[in-house]
Amino acid sequence: MEIHHINVENGDATMILIHDTAANTFPASVLIDAGMSNSLAFLSPYFKNCFGDSMPVAHFKYMILTHHHTDHYNGFKSLGDSTFIQVDTIIDVGGYKLDSAYPAIAPPDSIGTALERGGGGKIFKKVYLKALEKAYGKGLLKSRSNVITSFPRDIGKIITIGTVNSIPVTLTCVAAAGYTYTGIRDSLTHDSSKQNSPNDYSLGFVLRYGEFRYFTSGDLGGYNGSNFIDQETTLAGGLDTLLHQLSYSFDSTATRDSITGHICAFKVSHHGSDHSSNPVFMKIRPAVAIVSAGNQVKWALPNPAFQQRLDSTWKPLSSRADSTRPFGVSDRGLYITNLYNFPKKRGTERDSCLKYAVQLFAGRTDTQLQYGNDYDTAGMATGAMTGSSKDPRCKDSYILTVEPRDITKQSTFYLYMTNYWKGVIMRLLGAYECHRNERD
Repeated sequence: MEIHHINVENGDATMILIHDTAANTFPASVLIDAGMSNSLAFLSPYFKNCFGDSMPVAHFKYMILTHHHTDHYNGFKSLGDSTFIQVDTIIDVGGYKLDSAYPAIAPPDSIGTALERGGGGKIFKKVYLKALEKAYGKGLLKSRSNVITSFPRDIGKIITIGTVNSIPVTLTCVAAAGYTYTGIRDSLTHDSSKQNSPNDYSLGFVLRYGEFRYFTSGDLGGYNGSNFIDQETTLAGGLDTLLHQLSYSFDSTATRDSITGHICAFKVSHHGSDHSSNPVFMKIRPAVAIVSAGNQVKWALPNPAFQQRLDSTWKPLSSRADSTRPFGVSDRGLYITNLYNFPKKRGTERDSCLKYAVQLFAGRTDTQLQYGNDYDTAGMATGAMTGSSKDPRCKDSYILTVEPRDITKQSTFYLYMTNYWKGVIMRLLGAYECHRNERD
């Protein structure tokens, strides 16, 4: 099972694959979001290199749009291009109506009409809905999900992506349309309205494969503000219920701590903004955090305040002393697609995103830090965390692969870097032994 965090410079694009490595085929795949750039810039070349010439059109069992922001849906612009992708089922937060000729992907409930689910303006209609109509008309998009269609009813619903060695790989919907999972078939709504950011309507999922757990949730927030809401605090309790079995330290010679609600790895919400990944939510005790960030000056992400909060709250379940850490195994890993220092704004420290990350996480024996644009002006990887290239060819992506051995009892996984432009298929960066479901 592989999770590809595709470097699209700005926005998110995550691909989940079940990979038959013996036959080099992909029995099942999911694409979550598509970045801000035109698909031809990043996604199409990535798919071509990943799937090969034998699969000129990438085929996805599910395509998920987490919410209505351009840095998440703009890459779907070429959805109706027969050389790009084919999709069996689309899952999104709804809140829109298509022409009557396309009833299969019109949301069946009226909640979206009342709240607009965080936006559905001219750009959304011109880009995303137009792409859906075009793809549906050409048979490149088959249907809207008949499992996750209405909220809060479908919070807690599970879809099965496929199986690996007879072990199911599933996605559980834990956040959508302003609702968050709090318990078994239970959810909590917040005081949301048309004034709320589309971020508050983000779809969130927990991926499970045996003892491996992964969390992804678009731009979900963890602090209350003028146009966004704290959903992470509620969700932290919901994950305790969902993942109620105790997780124990992988290495018995290290701390014998235990915890419920543990997540092995997560795609950091909202690209590492100053109002995501709050201290309550970080009780999930992840081993790996992956941030999809870019070069937008007005965003300047990942924010230094987020980085400092991550450093102070990030305590992996399997934390080891140096003397007991197996060779090549890290306790925690931070992988960021792009890191820059930005111009100052109103006296803030937003100019220091790259500086802070290096200062907080580089050179530590317990932490693996890597970012995907560490290239000099000549396009050569520096390896010294001094580069910040904007060249599209100097964009590393990160692949998380899960070890199927003993997956029903323990979680072991790896992080690889890939850059097809540079001829790098998969280069191992970090190995993680995350937790067990019972004591030694």
